[in-house]
Amino acid sequence: MHRGISTFCLLALTSVLPACIAFPFATPPLAISGGGGVRYGTPSTKQTGPSMGHVDVGVKPLQLMRDWQKRRADVGLGYTFEAGAGPSRHGAFFEGTVFPVVDQIARIGVAAQPRLWYEPETDKMGFGMAARVTAEVRAFEATTFSGTSSSGGAIGYAYGEAGLGLYLEGAYAKIGERPNATLGFGLTGRIPATVGLAIAFLR
Repeated sequence: MHRGISTFCLLALTSVLPACIAFPFATPPLAISGGGGVRYGTPSTKQTGPSMGHVDVGVKPLQLMRDWQKRRADVGLGYTFEAGAGPSRHGAFFEGTVFPVVDQIARIGVAAQPRLWYEPETDKMGFGMAARVTAEVRAFEATTFSGTSSSGGAIGYAYGEAGLGLYLEGAYAKIGERPNATLGFGLTGRIPATVGLAIAFLR
């Protein structure tokens, strides 16, 4: 396939078709969550107030196991970011989850998430711990995908869990000598692993 795309690009240079660049891509099985809430114990300003936004992106290898869709536990690690009340911060996390309620397409989970934080504005590092309750629906995907637009396109294969849900979270962090706590909620999503070829047309 890649040889065929490259040949097409070469021919396009001498035709009325636009030239293009083709490159392969691959992504691991991911879990993404994003939401908002309030942070207590951090000095806030009139511009920010106590509200904050939170995003994390993690790799969840057990999402690749087709026969483990009714599993009672999950693990992952990834990147986390918070901004809003007080200094922004980002870092790494590990997550362990148990699922006390599981059925054919839905499950409820309870997760613990140790976090390592860094605040660029204060140049300080710290640690944290979050407890999260999730409710989600999921399905296992093993399918090809493709899409095109005026600027390019992609073709590939997706394999793994896909899902959508809600979470409620309480967290504690201590960065430098300043402890604080957060209460937040938001959306969660699971994305299958993918591999494929992307094409960008050159104008």
